[in-house]
Amino acid sequence: MSQGWDLLFQYHGRPSGIFAADEYLAGLQAIRGTELCDVVETMYSGSYLYQVIGDIKFADRVERIAYNALPATLTGTMWSRQYLQQQNQVAAMNMNPDPFPTDGAYSNVFGLEPNYPCCTVNHPQGWPKFVSNAFVTTPDGASLVHVYLGPFSMSTTLTNGNAVAVSVDTMYPFSDILTTTITADAAFTYYIRIPGWVSGGTIAVNGGTEEAVSPSNGLQSVQVGAGTTTIVLNIPADITLENRPEGSVAVHRGPLHYAFDISRNQTVLAQNSQQPLAVDLQYLATDTWQYAIDTSSLKFNSNPPSSGTLPSPIFDAGLPPLTITAVACPIEWDLAGSNFAASPPESPTCTGSPTNITLWPFGATKLRIGEFPTFNSTE
Repeated sequence: MSQGWDLLFQYHGRPSGIFAADEYLAGLQAIRGTELCDVVETMYSGSYLYQVIGDIKFADRVERIAYNALPATLTGTMWSRQYLQQQNQVAAMNMNPDPFPTDGAYSNVFGLEPNYPCCTVNHPQGWPKFVSNAFVTTPDGASLVHVYLGPFSMSTTLTNGNAVAVSVDTMYPFSDILTTTITADAAFTYYIRIPGWVSGGTIAVNGGTEEAVSPSNGLQSVQVGAGTTTIVLNIPADITLENRPEGSVAVHRGPLHYAFDISRNQTVLAQNSQQPLAVDLQYLATDTWQYAIDTSSLKFNSNPPSSGTLPSPIFDAGLPPLTITAVACPIEWDLAGSNFAASPPESPTCTGSPTNITLWPFGATKLRIGEFPTFNSTE
């Protein structure tokens, strides 16, 4: 199973965490689709596999899917969803022709039940099952493992009647800091997953000195005493690049994949007669999206809300407090058919002067470029 998981993502994986499957497994091309049902089922399967096998790669990928691929295929309000999402998605419309070999032309419209209704009834399991698997006990029932990071709370009773409650105060994945308060009747070992993308993480217990995290098998152990314990975890990350087909790259920092959010207009194609919030939406680009980026220019920017509270919904245009800026230049990048992007051009030539563009968390984008050609702005 572990080898099959690795092969699946090696040959079909997406920077958003999921794999491409528009009915068929679809390879690495950025315009092929991923079904929303694939997203939520893979999250659940990955949670189960982590609990059975114990390899941190399963939990890391599930968290990446939850904070990237899942929100990217939903409107912020979650009243409309796609059947298929694309890594590079320059329109969401009734596409004729479409790039999907068996799915219909309506597949990437945001709506109540585009193409098939299965994702409408299936997608609401995604985040609830993610949250409900965020904490697990060790096999002996004596210790608690915090698997998925986020603003979660839970209570349980460990072996020997040890009543434990945990509350995590954080804006993660839009912050690097998690403050966890634990109350327990008796001492026990608490484990926290340290994701593979963390660089220079620190931990402080009960106001003590910050110490470098030192996970074993991806888990940081903390000895928790009876009463109340406070843990402050700081898990920063570097900007990293993922090589993609045609010499293109994808940009990551921590759990989030970053993409160029293409400005768009919106047309209501249909409205449900019983629930007017459920609408079918067409999105068309209203600005240039044909850019190459200079990867040496990437800069991370954090603008936390002064209120200390994230907007809700958070996964929509311009709302997340984290961005990455890049020096980019316009290039020739054709459409394939009339409404989806061709593969990123290799070694493109700039057709205009360099400019600055902003990359946003992938899950907040509905039209996007997530895999970029590159250029060198100093040449």
